[in-house]
Amino acid sequence: SGGTINNNNVFDIKGDFGVTTSSSPIGLFNNSNGSTLQKTGGTGLANFTVNYSNDGDVIVNSGSLRLGVSNLGGTIPGDFAVASGSILEIVGNYAYTGAFTGAGGLTMITGNGTSTITGNYGLAGPLRTQGGKLVFDTTKPDGTPRKLLDVSRLCALGCTAEIGLTAGLRSTYEWFLANDSIARL
Repeated sequence: SGGTINNNNVFDIKGDFGVTTSSSPIGLFNNSNGSTLQKTGGTGLANFTVNYSNDGDVIVNSGSLRLGVSNLGGTIPGDFAVASGSILEIVGNYAYTGAFTGAGGLTMITGNGTSTITGNYGLAGPLRTQGGKLVFDTTKPDGTPRKLLDVSRLCALGCTAEIGLTAGLRSTYEWFLANDSIARL
């Protein structure tokens, strides 16, 4: 019968290879809470043709990583991070409640079913689906969170601005107009 790999620490894929099972039932890769499955080597595809569960982190820093083989369904609460130029491919129909972050891409291979992403989706790379459909929770934010400058600690130390915001913007704009030949954007 198919075996189980329980990852309770860091499982580092340093090349392009596969993890598969030749028996029935199909095996399982269990990425436990607090653990990490990462691909750090190889520019091609590492193919995990076993079922998987992810309660930890999956990080793709190099090439492509394909997870899953069938449509067991269920909830996947772990987080996924994909670096620029890398691709995460996921096979199966699941409900993803963790975050997807990074500059890389995602390919969802859902067969005839539906996968949902209810966690934050912030991947900047290409998103592709094959078969079925992918549904997002539109109440969650996408992209980079709004950044706000907090100067309360500086004020508590007695620091104050010598130039106000309006005057500073005006001065900067006037400088740019006078120096546009040397200014670079």
